[in-house]
Amino acid sequence: MRGAGALRRLATATRRRFARRGVILLYHRVAEPARDPEGLAVRPAHFDAHLRILDTMCEPLALDEFERRRAAGTLPERAVAVTFDDGYHDNLTEAAPALAGAHIPATIFVTTGRTGAARGFWWDELAAMLLTATAPTCALSLVLEDGGPSTIDLAPALAPAVHAMLTARLREASADSRDRAIDTLARQLGHPLPDPSVARACDRDDLRALAAMPGIRLGGHTVTHSVMSRQSPRELLRETAECRAQLAEVLGGEAPTAFAYPYGAVRDISEAAVDAVRAAGYSLACANVPEAAWRDSDPFRLPRHLVRDWDAATFRSHLEGWFRA
Repeated sequence: MRGAGALRRLATATRRRFARRGVILLYHRVAEPARDPEGLAVRPAHFDAHLRILDTMCEPLALDEFERRRAAGTLPERAVAVTFDDGYHDNLTEAAPALAGAHIPATIFVTTGRTGAARGFWWDELAAMLLTATAPTCALSLVLEDGGPSTIDLAPALAPAVHAMLTARLREASADSRDRAIDTLARQLGHPLPDPSVARACDRDDLRALAAMPGIRLGGHTVTHSVMSRQSPRELLRETAECRAQLAEVLGGEAPTAFAYPYGAVRDISEAAVDAVRAAGYSLACANVPEAAWRDSDPFRLPRHLVRDWDAATFRSHLEGWFRA
């Protein structure tokens, strides 16, 4: 039996090696923020360089067309689809105009619970509070779900380590627990919320403007941007179906067909999460697994490559490697 399994794996690897494959790219922001510890932003000049490279060495496709041709095994050589996660406001002001100018389509996956909110995303608020030149010395008292330490010593020299530790813990927390922790930190540090320096998400008018731009499509990215593998069936229903309904309302009744899992690593995507996405009416879902997509890829776990703030030569090198892998 082990020999038969090995032969099947070899046959799959051989088919994959010679099959038509494409690459889905994952961006978040086009901006130059003062703080970007998660590495989510690509500066505008670099993004423009990326688009020139995609135009000259690739075949950019809208994500839905990419998926249709992937499933049919008819992807063109060097097929690529561009996606954005979260729905930052700079997707409208920076990314979309550049994409339109280059005639390259893109799908923007929106976290609807932040649509029009005065507050930013939790990871940006956390960085704004802790990664400053004037971080105070104090004892922070928090209540989190994971049973970890509730009293944390903070000093300027310790701030990066505290930030990294809290980022890892809050990533796994429920939305309510996470928001309470951020609010508690803000009170203890005397930090104003909302913070005007923290980037906002698009509001409903912004999303309508995005959807009206040539080549731009919107997709679902949950309501609260929480780890779906840790959620109950009831929570998963809200994160998928409610997100889709909210976007359909914004889009005048046209419900999105594409979804992207928050965080999106293998450990973040449970079978229950996939079932919820399918049941909500989406026809495809993107993960954050750095592989090429080909005919045998799971349409509800489509792999994507995360793009960083690379110059033209570095981006080209990564892209060449992704197509060869």
